[in-house]
Amino acid sequence: YQPVRGSNNAVLGVAAFGRDITDLKRADEALRMYKSVISQMSDRIFIINREFLYKLTNESNARWYGHTPMELMGQHVAEFVGAHRFETEVRPTLERCFKGHTLEYDFEDVEPGGRPVIVGARLEPFRDGDGEIEGAVVTLRDVTETRRLSERLERLALADDLTGLANRRAFETWLDTRLQSLAQGDVALRGFSVVFIDLDDFKIVNDTVGHGAGDRFLSGIAERLGEFGSDTVHVARIGGDEFGMVIDGDDRENARAVCARVLAMFDGHNF
Repeated sequence: YQPVRGSNNAVLGVAAFGRDITDLKRADEALRMYKSVISQMSDRIFIINREFLYKLTNESNARWYGHTPMELMGQHVAEFVGAHRFETEVRPTLERCFKGHTLEYDFEDVEPGGRPVIVGARLEPFRDGDGEIEGAVVTLRDVTETRRLSERLERLALADDLTGLANRRAFETWLDTRLQSLAQGDVALRGFSVVFIDLDDFKIVNDTVGHGAGDRFLSGIAERLGEFGSDTVHVARIGGDEFGMVIDGDDRENARAVCARVLAMFDGHNF
């Protein structure tokens, strides 16, 4: 409302103006809720501009460094991650993002309390109203338990339930990896040998003393074969009574010597 005055400055009336601000209110409320959500998220979320300065950060990220969000604003990333790590890891990654790439990767870190953690990172280009990239939106999440569970499941998927040795899937993976390396001319892999071990007449054990005894028999075989395992000798159970070895290196005499030791170990042995 605004008074309307005459030439003698006397108030003649009141002028009233109004406008519809519904959309403005809605936008303001949406922005308030957005800021609230970002602030309360456990993920560390922040924006880094092309000068590697904090343009925005949420509470979780600021708390990681023992600061408030306002204290991080305008500060250089290197002040918090260290000069060496900034130059060798952070800067190259951010520069790739500034070129328009969306990046996802894991890295190891240590939380403020001293606990080692695995952090999942996602970087996306931050664009202005014209679509020009002016920074990077970074999201960091503690994925320690998720990754450890995934690793445990992967190990279980590659292990034989009965004997604890590697299983057929692991054996085939070993072969595939080495064949691909040889095809690509990998000079680090000079060659490898494959050994198949089959137990003759094992069915008699199951038929005469039962499957329980047969399982214990196989476990005993696997335990003895496992003793050959090393950085260059890999042992797996690839079937019911079949085992396999992958021996790295192009020394055939060494591979024959390993096979001879296997035969000698079981020669006349009672389980």
